[in-house]
Amino acid sequence: MRVDLTKFTEHEPDQVDTAADILAGCVIDITKDYPPVQFLLRDRYGNGLISRGDLCGMKGKAKAGKTFACAALETAILSGGYMGFTAEKDCMKVLHVDTEQNVYNVAEKARMVYDLCGWPTSTSSDRYIPLTLREYNAAQRLERVRAAIDRYRPDCVYIDGIRDLCKDFNDIGESGVLIGELMKLSSRYECAILCVLHENKGDGNMRGHLGTELLNKCSETYQVSRDSNSGIITVEQTECRNAPISKWAFSIDEEGQLSAENVISKEDEKKEDLRQAFESIFSQRTRYRHTDLTQAYMVRSGVKDRTARNRIQDAVNTGIISKQDDGAYTLGDFSDDLNGSAPFYEDIYR
Repeated sequence: MRVDLTKFTEHEPDQVDTAADILAGCVIDITKDYPPVQFLLRDRYGNGLISRGDLCGMKGKAKAGKTFACAALETAILSGGYMGFTAEKDCMKVLHVDTEQNVYNVAEKARMVYDLCGWPTSTSSDRYIPLTLREYNAAQRLERVRAAIDRYRPDCVYIDGIRDLCKDFNDIGESGVLIGELMKLSSRYECAILCVLHENKGDGNMRGHLGTELLNKCSETYQVSRDSNSGIITVEQTECRNAPISKWAFSIDEEGQLSAENVISKEDEKKEDLRQAFESIFSQRTRYRHTDLTQAYMVRSGVKDRTARNRIQDAVNTGIISKQDDGAYTLGDFSDDLNGSAPFYEDIYR
């Protein structure tokens, strides 16, 4: 039996054309200038958030304040600025999709956004489209999300209850198909799609295979938490492909109005911990040589030599401690006032 090997080396023109068609738009040309990421909002430091053509995720425990956090972001997009965020464009549109609450509650939340924007509630705005999908099944909900995006062409789509767009959020295949469909919609219509999903009670991750798939495809993810004592709601960006933003916080008064609250950044928290550690160490002595200070920090914080040395350098860089001309370390800038006025004893270096 003879085998015609030419079929493995020769390709029909229509086969080549088909392959080219399939790959059209997929191959990156490094000589071409592609448009940069377009953000809907920027924080007070100029960092962008909520990017067009991407999925964003928001997670949190039940009643943590996810709806209020999204209302704050929606208000910033619609009104031009809110909670320290500034809109990149005027007159943007938001499509708000709710799959869980009844019509009354969805309408009340919409009125809250109107109030935050300073809009009259006597007429409906074509820039904010609330959609209630509670009574439909998963397939019907997704169909209506597609139709609404196609009709209204929003800049941002907020889906409160993404798990209700699929039958089983623990099904790997179904979760992948849903996230793929949302990615396609965000790219095709150049809109940001912000998906809200509850987090696991134990590890804080988004629930199910749907949560895992969403996390893998998101450009940015936010975690919402509520302090049980103060009631302050904190929003922290936990994952980001672009420049990160600082966490932000707000409280809600009896009338449902949101008020911004001060929040300490991670860097400030680290600096405060460092300050407290060295204040404790220098409460025992006013001056240390490097070796003794390293040992004191190791004992105080339960860390190894290398970490202690790094923290000493961090404290010097941030002005928490100072290194004097004679090589001794003192607490803060005020230590310079001690030079020449305070007695210097060799035994403090023992």
